[in-house]
Amino acid sequence: MKRATAIILGVVAGAIVEIAALILSFAGTNLFHGGHPNVIVNALLPGIGIADRLSSSTLPFVPISLMIASLAQFPIYGALLGRDYGNGRLSKLTLAVMLLHGVGASLAFYGVELDKEWRAASAQYAACTRANTSGENLALSSHRITQLLVSRDQSKRELEKVKTQKRDGAIFQPDLEEFLVREIANWEKELDQQWESYKKAGGPANSPEEVKLLDSPCGAPPKRSSFP
Repeated sequence: MKRATAIILGVVAGAIVEIAALILSFAGTNLFHGGHPNVIVNALLPGIGIADRLSSSTLPFVPISLMIASLAQFPIYGALLGRDYGNGRLSKLTLAVMLLHGVGASLAFYGVELDKEWRAASAQYAACTRANTSGENLALSSHRITQLLVSRDQSKRELEKVKTQKRDGAIFQPDLEEFLVREIANWEKELDQQWESYKKAGGPANSPEEVKLLDSPCGAPPKRSSFP
């Protein structure tokens, strides 16, 4: 009876600690608009901190499982400690869970350090793009122009194929020819706009077809990485 009571009290106490930990962990963050848990979460609920970092680089069930486990974390701790209190000693399972928590917290804090490096690199990248606006615009325009040319030419080939099939008696519902004509017109319109931007940025080509891919002077923007 004493052991069962200790377990129940442990679960209740763990639930209270869980609620407090969640409030402290997410205070001041807006998780629904790109926010991330604050540093406290890494010490109290490391599974959530790890899940936040893995959310964009693993299968969904991995971070979801970590989140679910974290929501029941302190009640489980309370149940284990309550049972151990009733037995008069710490069990190997409890010690293993405590060790696992420590490893998870270390991994979560390592993620914080990675975030510091990412933010520093992002600041450097932003400064570079501000100092090289023309070069950035030229690189973006060259990439988009080459993409538009590929899309336009592919649509033109599809249009000629459809016309040939219609001459042979094929009937399309809805009319693919009308759709492709509109699509090509849209590609051409955007191509004219990108070509104008390209020339304003000092592009060397004499026509869109002569445009070569140009690298950004600042390279690719830094990405918030997962664990290496």
